[in-house]
Amino acid sequence: MNYEQLPPTLLIKKEWKPLAICEIVQPYFVASYPEQVIEWSEDAYMLSVDEEYESSASFKKLLKVINEDFFELQPYNKATLIERVEKNSEYVRMKIEPLLKQSDSARQKPVKKVEPVTKVTEPPKKIKKETQKSLVESQIKEISDPLVKKAVEMIQKEEIPADLVHVELEQPIERIIEKEHLYSNSSSTFQILRDLVTKPDFTKNENGTYSEDILGMDGSLQGQAEIRTNEEIQRLPADTVEKKKVWFSLMESAITSLDELSADLFDLISYLWMVSSKNSEGYIHFESDEALKLKYADPYRQNFKTRERERFAIMQRVAALSSVWIAVENDDFIIVNEANLEDRTEYDLTNFQPMFQIGSLEMAYDKKTGKAKGIYSLTIKPSSLLAYYLTDNTQAFGYLDYKVFQYNYYQKRPHKRLVRFLNYEWKVRTEDLLEPFTVEALNHAMDLNPRYTGSKNREKLETVLDELMQDSVIKSWYYETQFTDAEIADQRYWYKNEWQKVQVVILPPDVVVEENRKLLIPQTISNEIYTEAKQEKERRTLSPEMLKEIKEVRNIPLSVIAEEANVSYSAVQRYLKTAKLPKKKETVQQLEQWVNEWYVLTQEAEIIEEIEVLENK
Repeated sequence: MNYEQLPPTLLIKKEWKPLAICEIVQPYFVASYPEQVIEWSEDAYMLSVDEEYESSASFKKLLKVINEDFFELQPYNKATLIERVEKNSEYVRMKIEPLLKQSDSARQKPVKKVEPVTKVTEPPKKIKKETQKSLVESQIKEISDPLVKKAVEMIQKEEIPADLVHVELEQPIERIIEKEHLYSNSSSTFQILRDLVTKPDFTKNENGTYSEDILGMDGSLQGQAEIRTNEEIQRLPADTVEKKKVWFSLMESAITSLDELSADLFDLISYLWMVSSKNSEGYIHFESDEALKLKYADPYRQNFKTRERERFAIMQRVAALSSVWIAVENDDFIIVNEANLEDRTEYDLTNFQPMFQIGSLEMAYDKKTGKAKGIYSLTIKPSSLLAYYLTDNTQAFGYLDYKVFQYNYYQKRPHKRLVRFLNYEWKVRTEDLLEPFTVEALNHAMDLNPRYTGSKNREKLETVLDELMQDSVIKSWYYETQFTDAEIADQRYWYKNEWQKVQVVILPPDVVVEENRKLLIPQTISNEIYTEAKQEKERRTLSPEMLKEIKEVRNIPLSVIAEEANVSYSAVQRYLKTAKLPKKKETVQQLEQWVNEWYVLTQEAEIIEEIEVLENK
């Protein structure tokens, strides 16, 4: 196993610690000190292969801070390292930044010319060896054969860690649509925070602000949330007054914009932040059209007014999410990066953080009039409090059905709420899926209108469950507590006294069980997206030339190709002669599969053969 394959929960070997520290701390400094921080990569690699290598002063200090101050020379894993650095990022900056500034000023000073000295001096202690990249490049220069050069370049590319490869935003969206699910943190705390933005239960205080208590699953007080539009507007680094005005107009309605669409975006942005590439400050790029793709198969088939209305609704909810500030007291919530908050005395030492932070806004303008049409995309990241639940190494990530995004957030609110509730419960239960739910628990999850009578309540519950089963969100459902309409008619006040206690068994589809049993952590989720993107990118398109190349390298007749691909001999012969694809889709798919299986193998065989020839010379 190499460093790239190191699971976050496995203890890091001594020689890999510089690599891990470099990878995790670099993003905090690369924007301000790009040249010095990039040098850390060379320091980390050289220390991993040479213990006596003399690294730069800043990296040497960084290793000391992490290994001695944070862990007291005790072993640690990657997940713990990420958590510790994130919690104490200001301390790391305080210790390392002076050395980086010193190095930066030294770079800017003009170099004085010095006359050569005849005296023999000791060789410098710091001897920089070639990095892995330069070694590979030098090997490429020595090899004249283009095929072997291509092979080395392919090997070099393969060594890039999967979780560091840039993953386009479109790929996660396409993956969600194709797989029909995404992953969400299934801890109770995460559910509480998400549920917070679905119900506008904020009450107006004497000072004019809106606040709401954060209650745990057991009803205990765990913190407080507030709507703060002014603070967010002041903090937002919008580059034009016009952008700030538009964004403020969206945030003004924050108190009325918290609903099930807010919960959709809470889940979607959290997931995209886990699997997408980030800038140096940890922000991802988010477009309103990406959310539309989950609701409509082809958003551009909708009329213009519909698209504009949907985009406005999406950005309005994103603005609302960024205006929700959270303060929590108990140990289940991890508070970090407190130094960035301003005057805390007025909040009785309670730590408030925005749920999501906005980095920049991108405005769309009318081509004819030049007038601003609205915010179409932005950069966003969860606050450090929320990010903890997206980077933690607990096996809390589970299946979330993507149909939750397709249900109308107004007309099918009970459907959306029940989907999230069931997906959470199925992850928590895992091995006890036959445990029934009470009608009272299901009603609470759906937050049905309290004015519904007993019979109306039952009708609504059964309709929702039937529609979820029809959409394959649930596999099946049935009442474990048996009753008949005759018994209901005979017993007075049955709906009032007995209905809420009735037990219902709801079974998940097989794919839910399978996905929930995976040991999911953010890194594996990100790598899964990367692997799928990489496989799709590397897939070869069927062509007669490729077929002929495989045939010649393997030195096989057409009959063997037909047999291995499970197609007719005449189909292969006709395709090679006319270059026209077979009419049957099944035949084309089988030939494509055969080509993709054998083309890579034949290329590798040719490369090995060429290298052996060169070595023998």
